[in-house]
Amino acid sequence: MNQDKGVKIVGLIRNPLSVINSWLKAPKEFKRELGWNELEEWRYAPSKNLDRKEEFNGFEKWKEVALLFIQLQQVYPEKIYTC
Repeated sequence: MNQDKGVKIVGLIRNPLSVINSWLKAPKEFKRELGWNELEEWRYAPSKNLDRKEEFNGFEKWKEVALLFIQLQQVYPEKIYTC
């Protein structure tokens, strides 16, 4: 962030209910045919994330990213915008 003075980042923080609902309703994302269950998946999304660090599905990952955006905005108030 400090190396390029022109960098600006917008962190979109969607309503978590909307995010989870979108995921559950997307047949290519939420694999009901593989036996995935909403009550078992909504919070941590273990079947989707598979412990991969690049996967950010489920409520806990939503919360992690939302808090990261907020923390970054506090450190770089001129460069990071959250909405």
